[in-house]
Amino acid sequence: MGGNESKPTPTPSYNPPRPVKTRSTIPAPERVPVWPKNSARWQKLYDVYICSSEKDISYANELLLYLQKQPESLRCFLPMRDMNPGGAIPTEITDGAENSHCWIMLLTSSSISDPWCQYQMHQFLSLAPHGNGRLIPILVKLPFQQYPKELRHMFAYKDCQGDQKVFELLRKAIVTCKYGIQRIFLLFRS
Repeated sequence: MGGNESKPTPTPSYNPPRPVKTRSTIPAPERVPVWPKNSARWQKLYDVYICSSEKDISYANELLLYLQKQPESLRCFLPMRDMNPGGAIPTEITDGAENSHCWIMLLTSSSISDPWCQYQMHQFLSLAPHGNGRLIPILVKLPFQQYPKELRHMFAYKDCQGDQKVFELLRKAIVTCKYGIQRIFLLFRS
């Protein structure tokens, strides 16, 4: 074949300019908590115990769903859901409390007059007499005058019912309660 064949000349391809990534367009790294096998988290079955009266179960369920959807996938004990059917109620409450890192008490007009809620409060106080950050009271539409005397030495969150800001503060309190003293390892996925 002859030397008269011409080679095709490359045509420059058009590459549109790429958008420059700025801080506003770069997504923040997703924070993924990772707990080692020997972490304090695995020493108990539950991260948090949620105490509420039967009348306040919808609020308790809303809080439970919020906590379980968080990146920490918090393990929640809700007595009406997690007690063994047919088990002795005091034993089930005690087992749930002992197997939880911290306890949330929903304090409403119905819960402060509920004998089972009072029993649970006394169980929590017997396990941690001064709370030590493990007992987290929430006043839900309850005036401070009705705040139980046994808890008046403790800080309480005040909620109007289902405030997401309060739920976020509770999540932070739970994680701090469980892991504030011991070191945890947080890995950041970018």
